[in-house]
Amino acid sequence: MPLKTASPDILDRILFWSTLLLGLGPALLFAGRPLWVIMPAAIACGALLSLAATQRLRRPASGWTLNGGLMAGAGAIWLAVIAYALAQGTLTFSSGGLWAETSALTGQDVPSRRSFNPGATLNGAVRLSLYGGVCLLAFWTCRGHRQGWMLLRAVAAIATLAAVYAIIGRVLGWETVLWREKLYYAGFATGPFENRNTFATFLAIGLAANTALFARSIRNAAIHELEGAEKFRQALDFGTRQGILLALPMLAILAAGLMTGSRAGFAAIALAITITALTITIRWAAGRSRVRVLGVLAIIVAVLGGLWLLGGGQTAERAANLEASATVRLELYNDTSRAIAKGPSGGYGLGAFPEAIHAYKSSMLVNDWRRAHNSYLELALEVGWPVAVSAFLAVALVAVAAARGIWTRYRSAPISAAATAGVVAAALHSLVDFPLQEPGIAMTLALLLGAAAAQADGRNQSAQSGGG
Repeated sequence: MPLKTASPDILDRILFWSTLLLGLGPALLFAGRPLWVIMPAAIACGALLSLAATQRLRRPASGWTLNGGLMAGAGAIWLAVIAYALAQGTLTFSSGGLWAETSALTGQDVPSRRSFNPGATLNGAVRLSLYGGVCLLAFWTCRGHRQGWMLLRAVAAIATLAAVYAIIGRVLGWETVLWREKLYYAGFATGPFENRNTFATFLAIGLAANTALFARSIRNAAIHELEGAEKFRQALDFGTRQGILLALPMLAILAAGLMTGSRAGFAAIALAITITALTITIRWAAGRSRVRVLGVLAIIVAVLGGLWLLGGGQTAERAANLEASATVRLELYNDTSRAIAKGPSGGYGLGAFPEAIHAYKSSMLVNDWRRAHNSYLELALEVGWPVAVSAFLAVALVAVAAARGIWTRYRSAPISAAATAGVVAAALHSLVDFPLQEPGIAMTLALLLGAAAAQADGRNQSAQSGGG
């Protein structure tokens, strides 16, 4: 008898859960930074993409949708950016002209390739491929309504786990990141990340997911459909049972965020919860948006204010020294801008910022700066403005595809709200830090955005119906 092959339904489940593991697992392993995390993940991503593509080819072709077009456009641009990075790291060319002058300015040897650090450039190309692959896998495998909520629960659970680990480590005085000795930020919570600021942004993404789940549970409790004493009784019952359990992860994330002492990180957390909560409130307000929006705002301000009074001493102390920090950052931005203006139009090579910036550093910048603390300027220095803008455009197209679910879907609108809040918080924080350059954050966002885009896609019939 011929051997039976796995049914399409089983393969779909395998692909979905494998995508979840691939997208979220690296965040718990040193933020996914080490090469021993990136390379196996990239290989696994390629294998899953091949299997998912084969699975899709066996099914009847579906019609064109707006979200499908947005994702296809973003994918084409992203592939072009990756191809350019590969060219920077592999192609050789004449060492004369502007490149030789730039080499003299930076103090580096005249490179035989377009990158001052070909190894870092090729590593960066692998990472970009991984982020795009995870996003595409999420878009292909997370089309069902139930899968969308499972993914959101997984994002919330991973962030909560990281927050609890950070709190335990802070209380017990651990100065380690997993099993490695902590090199920076002693006395602050960093969780499985090496940088407290990027860890705070990761927590912001998890808080957005938890907020969306909390809002869904409130709606499913149908409290808004009751009147008078029954409504009060049901609200009290929900708050003292299910509500407490749902609020605990959110409080853990908020507490861990304060323990990071990150000023911009706390702002990202506040922004993420505000965008998520207000977006869902307006979408589900049913004609009472003004009253409910004001109520939600009051609750957010009360919770954030209360936690700040209880445990925001470290963050407040650092906020008081904001002027000195801003002066140094502005100097770094000026130096980076000068390096962009004087360097080659095609950039110094993806990931080659440390090699390119040192000749342009002012006397004020005494540290060995490895990041520009502005992801947009840093990418422009490395690959040039045209390619950098193309990369930003690709991310924006995916974000638009994900955000469309807020107004085109009803039940799954919170998934799109959480994805939108997460990417907005990370994008704004990247103006003064580098959260989007952390693989753990980039992969989590790619997973969340791809899933939200799938939920908002016109071919996703299971997400079209209304109701709770």
